[in-house]
Order: sequence, then C-alpha cells, then structure tokens
Amino acid sequence: MTREQKNYINEISKNLVCSKNTRLKLLNGLKDELSFYTDLSYRDLCEKIGTPSEISSQMMESINKIEVKRVKQIKLIPFFILALFFVILVGVLTSYYVHTNSIIRGDFYVKEETVLENENVLNMKFEEALRK
Repeated sequence: MTREQKNYINEISKNLVCSKNTRLKLLNGLKDELSFYTDLSYRDLCEKIGTPSEISSQMMESINKIEVKRVKQIKLIPFFILALFFVILVGVLTSYYVHTNSIIRGDFYVKEETVLENENVLNMKFEEALRK
C-alpha cells in the first residue's frame, strides 16, 4: 500500500462515525479495492474513485443508524464530565469565597460580648433619646 493510499484511507476514516469493528470492516474492504490502483497518486484516486468525503458519505449510508447514534452519544460523555467538573469547581470556590468573607468580616462567629455591649449601647441611646 502506497503512502497516497494510506492518506486517502485516513481521510475517509476521519469522516466515519461508527464503531471500531465496523470501521475496520469498511476500511479493509476499501483497502482490497485500492490494491488494484497501486500506481495512482492521491489526486488520481480522488478523480478515479471519488473524494474521501464522497466515499465516507457512501459508507455512512450502509451503517446502522442506531450504531451511529450510539457512537455520537459516547463521544459526548467527556464533554459532560468536563462540564460537571467545572460546575462543581465553581460551587466549591463560591462557597469558599463566601465562607472566607464572612470570617474576615466577623459575621460567621457570634461573640456574646459584642452582643451584650451592643445591647447596652442601644439601651443607653434609647434612654438618652427619651430624656431629650
């Protein structure tokens, strides 16, 4: 098999959406067919047989639609996992930020001394307001 034929088959393989076994069966059949055209260049193969996109679309017509749907769903799994990871990361960082800010402001821990002092101050201000 020549380099041009390998490039031609690789281009077709990139456009196929199917399981590995189905891809191997289809490409092995194509390799057998290309064995008759050992002296042709890549451009000549495209003219004689068809462009890789045309050949791959013809091959896709012979593949079971359920298999194509399953392979497309499997290819989406890493994107869902990555999205879930970023959602969890944003949630953790947000809760850490809120917790840290509440500690810095002193809102997180209730100090009884502060509460009692504030009540005394309020009572004193109230009594002063009544006197006036």
